[in-house]
Amino acid sequence: MAMSAVYRGCQLVSAPIGTLPIRAYTGTGRARQEVPVPHILLEPHPEIEAAEFWSLLFFDQARWGHFAALNRRDKAGRIRWLEPLPPRNVRPERDPKYITAQNPSGTVYHVSRPQGDQVTLTSYDLFFVPAFGDGLNGISVVGLARQGIALSLAMEEYAARLFQRGTLTGGTVTVAGRLSPARARRIQLDVERRAGGLDNAHRVLVLDQDGKFTRDGLPPGDIEFLAGRRFQISEMARWFGLPPHLLGDLEKSTSWGTGLDTQQRQLLVFTYGPNIIRAEQRMSRITASGITPSFDTGGFLRTDHKSQTEAFAKAVLSGFMKPSEARDELGLPYDELVDDFFMQKQMARVPTAGAPDDNDN
Repeated sequence: MAMSAVYRGCQLVSAPIGTLPIRAYTGTGRARQEVPVPHILLEPHPEIEAAEFWSLLFFDQARWGHFAALNRRDKAGRIRWLEPLPPRNVRPERDPKYITAQNPSGTVYHVSRPQGDQVTLTSYDLFFVPAFGDGLNGISVVGLARQGIALSLAMEEYAARLFQRGTLTGGTVTVAGRLSPARARRIQLDVERRAGGLDNAHRVLVLDQDGKFTRDGLPPGDIEFLAGRRFQISEMARWFGLPPHLLGDLEKSTSWGTGLDTQQRQLLVFTYGPNIIRAEQRMSRITASGITPSFDTGGFLRTDHKSQTEAFAKAVLSGFMKPSEARDELGLPYDELVDDFFMQKQMARVPTAGAPDDNDN
């Protein structure tokens, strides 16, 4: 995590998702209905805010390949809150000895406790969310990229030593014969006075007594080293599935206007989307039967204000979106006067069950 690109990558694949609003639904297709969000999703821990908790879920997935938390239940067996565990202390395994009707796959989790001993738990006791993998052991992005990360850290250490101990001069003046320290100092000050600074840029420098001036620069190896450091940022962006400009590599970035909107959608589809769906399906195991949690990704798809308001205006005029719903998307307070569907012709209320309304002639 000491490498800036790794820290930023882990933060980008976790914090934005963790701050999304959570909704809950029952049923599928036309029978799908929104229901109140279960308390365990809104307050998963008594001392950790929901945004912090769910961000930690995706953060641990990127670092260790999985997230784990103890299911703290009440006397009735209901989950009241979740206690996050250090990912390094949890090792999942499938063991035939633990196959039961409630655990047909024999999946167990060996958890190392602070006391030094180890306990074996099942999914009844543990909320476990693996990253991309075989459904049991998630793949850690940081673990797979450790060689590239080590190379980047070594290059960073080399850069620190280069500027701390390296000899980086602007130029060298060579004269015939031996110079005393005082005379060498006078020549140095004279050259800096006549050739240094913006006012003396591109002026001709004349030296007497067979003096020669040589301008110094970075060695070719150091120039390649600086280019290599930029490459490591692109390498980390590729590991995390992020556009390089999000990690600070703006050298070849053209991510403005339509390009930025397109990249946001690609980021949601190819990077955030799969992680969100896997987490939602695992989260449904700690809610009441039939309730499916859903992260509201609408914020990722918002464009500029002008395009957004025009799209909502068309949706309201077309009769498939309520003005109150559009106001909610724009962050405006609810207004019961516009909590209905309207027709485009006269902006009249849509009749219920085909019955004519008061304005029907």
